[in-house]
Amino acid sequence: MPSFGTVMFLVVMAIVLWLVAKRWQTVAPVVMDVQKSGQAGAIPAHGQTEAAQEIRSGKLPRMDEMRTRTSDHGKQVQNALQTDE
Repeated sequence: MPSFGTVMFLVVMAIVLWLVAKRWQTVAPVVMDVQKSGQAGAIPAHGQTEAAQEIRSGKLPRMDEMRTRTSDHGKQVQNALQTDE
């Protein structure tokens, strides 16, 4: 006879699988539309049109540029902290 823990595990897994299947049915039509249109990762309108335009234009900063800017800013902060003392 299975233990209480095993039975609870099976019940929880059944609930999780049911929730995943339910969610998949809601998302599946959107995924199928994206695949049909041939667009790789279409960006739905979400109120931030500037972000979508930047992504589509390919003008996003590269990681090495972001790292350099972050390092420069960190140095500026350290200099400002040292001059305050």
